[in-house]
Amino acid sequence: MAYADRAGRARVDARNPRAFAVCDSCGEFYNRIDLMVQFEWAGTSMIDLGYRYCRRCISKPQEQLRTVILPLDPVPINDPRPEFPEFNQNLNNFQQVVGPRGISLHVPVIAEFDPTAPLASKNALLIGLFETGLPVPVLTTDDGTMYLTDDDGNILLQDGVNDISGKIGPSGVGLRIADPNTSRNYLLVYNPAAPVLGTAQGQPILGGPGTVIVGTGSAVIQSADPSLARGIVWQTAVYTLGLIPGVPFWAWEGVGVTVRSQTSYDPP
Repeated sequence: MAYADRAGRARVDARNPRAFAVCDSCGEFYNRIDLMVQFEWAGTSMIDLGYRYCRRCISKPQEQLRTVILPLDPVPINDPRPEFPEFNQNLNNFQQVVGPRGISLHVPVIAEFDPTAPLASKNALLIGLFETGLPVPVLTTDDGTMYLTDDDGNILLQDGVNDISGKIGPSGVGLRIADPNTSRNYLLVYNPAAPVLGTAQGQPILGGPGTVIVGTGSAVIQSADPSLARGIVWQTAVYTLGLIPGVPFWAWEGVGVTVRSQTSYDPP
């Protein structure tokens, strides 16, 4: 009886003796035949950890240690029509004014450009999606139905607006597009084709706190106009950065330029 009292959870049978063993977890006596192998996931298969546990201590293999086997990608279709990505997650006091869904702005004109027709109305600078697909800041008539050109056919810009457009330089290297200008109160950057375009004061860092990310087909603007105020307009040197050299971008800076919103525009 003394020996049987020490048998723990093991079964004692003089006619059919079975070896005793100790559970590696709880330390109780069991029959060795009743202890189970503790398996665990390792990659795509399970391995024997070397422990032998009773039914109370055995645990289910942890699925988080199992390698996930992803299914095959779906078969791509011919001639897809993906949506335009909108990357403007970090605007840094800019406002998106042109995007995949198309938004236009009117900017009042300060001066008369055509002295031969002083009565013609030329008091709006339009930034929108023209038939060329490019949001170019040009002079238009009041109703926005016609943009104006000089005698050589060049599209007229508003007084105080400087074209600082260019092409992306070496991949991942910032390109200086504008010198410091303490009078700057308007800045617009448009990305017609690059997968991603970064703009910053100083060297841009994609994902950095001071870099504005302009998505494909989108334009962002800073302006001193109260209706678009998002902070102080950048007045130090302006840089752009892209990943594909030679892809064009469009940019303009202005002095004394104000804007007002327009929600729709029919191209000429």
